[in-house]
Amino acid sequence: MRLIAVVAALCFGLIPVYGDEPPLTLANLLASVDARYPSVVAALEKKSAAEGKALSARGAFDLKLKFKSRNDPLGFYETRVMEVLLEQPTPYRGARFFGGWRRGDGLFPLQEEKLETHSGGEVLIGVSTPLLRDGAIDEARADIQRADLGVEAERSRVARVRLLVQQSAVAQLLKWRATARKRAVRQDLLDLALVRDQAIRDQADLGDKAQIDVIDNQRLIAMRRESLIAARQMEAEEAVNLSLYWRDEEGNPRVPETTTNILTATLLGKRPPMGEALAKHPEVVIVNRALEAERVTWRLSKNQLLPQLDLALSVSKDLGIGSKTKDETEFRIGALFEYPFQNRKARGKIETARATIAAMEEGLRLLTDQLRASALVADNNIRRIDERLDQLRERLNLASQMRKAEADRVELQLSDLLRLNLREQDLAAAETDLIDAQLELRLAELDWINALAVDLALDTGRPSVLIIR
Repeated sequence: MRLIAVVAALCFGLIPVYGDEPPLTLANLLASVDARYPSVVAALEKKSAAEGKALSARGAFDLKLKFKSRNDPLGFYETRVMEVLLEQPTPYRGARFFGGWRRGDGLFPLQEEKLETHSGGEVLIGVSTPLLRDGAIDEARADIQRADLGVEAERSRVARVRLLVQQSAVAQLLKWRATARKRAVRQDLLDLALVRDQAIRDQADLGDKAQIDVIDNQRLIAMRRESLIAARQMEAEEAVNLSLYWRDEEGNPRVPETTTNILTATLLGKRPPMGEALAKHPEVVIVNRALEAERVTWRLSKNQLLPQLDLALSVSKDLGIGSKTKDETEFRIGALFEYPFQNRKARGKIETARATIAAMEEGLRLLTDQLRASALVADNNIRRIDERLDQLRERLNLASQMRKAEADRVELQLSDLLRLNLREQDLAAAETDLIDAQLELRLAELDWINALAVDLALDTGRPSVLIIR
């Protein structure tokens, strides 16, 4: 039923097939994944979102233009006040520079006489800076640091997504090729029975073979055809699964038409020291960046325990004609002090950040241990499978010799079709087991690559392609 569904999907265009598609090489497959696989594209968009957040955080230090106007046209005191101010916050210990122009005229009440200026208005420049709280760090600077760490984390997350998707894509390519090879084994089995069929019929006509031998070989042909159909079904299914990674320019899955003899060499490139590889692993980097962001929050909360002590300095000068009391250049200095005695808000944030950091450090330790264990398990699997492959190759060689010897005995009428069938089945089983073990070895290599996030070798004699970009 699954084969019928796959064939129907292909026939009715539900899954596009392209006759002029580029060759399906490992490099082309990985390029397709990087450029068009949905989760990779989504990860890149999330990185762009993080970069947008970092840009937004820097908006706290944008140059600001402020304008204020006040008119009192009715009443005993008719006044007009207009003020234009430029303000530049800076990340340098929270200093804020400002400068502007103000003009006030009319009849002011006594308590507002300071708003009156000369005819040309008043120019003003100054600076204010926090000396204790918000000096070493404040919310705006903390937001920038956390946003930048978020961008770094998203870059590592893109690398991690690429690593996982590339591993899945290569694994699927290997499975598809393995099913194609096993289908070829089934085809060879059927061909043996078909070639033998006419010879048995001729011998039966001459009386050298019993009619039951003809029927038995027909039974073998039917059985092997059924096995070949099942193998083709599996190959078609794996091709459809591979189409999820093998996409066209518009991002649509395309089903590969034929498999080639690729990926016969090891997938492993240069093996770096495990400690170095684990330190650069994307998952470890992601957690480290989150830890650093939480430490920023902890430092900010510690700073908020300090009293608020702000210092402001300004110089102003009136221009034009007006009261002699405003002729001189004015220099002002001011201070603001504030301190909440319990400081429960800052103390609560400090404890929250401390506990979060401690929990994340334990999680990072566990993650590193798990990745190291996965690499060790994969490395051990690679060694054991290599040993098994030596035995499987020997088994295949012996099974091939036994099949040939049995075929010679049948020709000499010293054996029968039943024994020959068993030898052919043994040979096919040996070939299939070898294919499965070779696939298992490549998947173990992918597990090792995934555990340490290292380079993936395209093939021997060529440079490796970097998984983490």
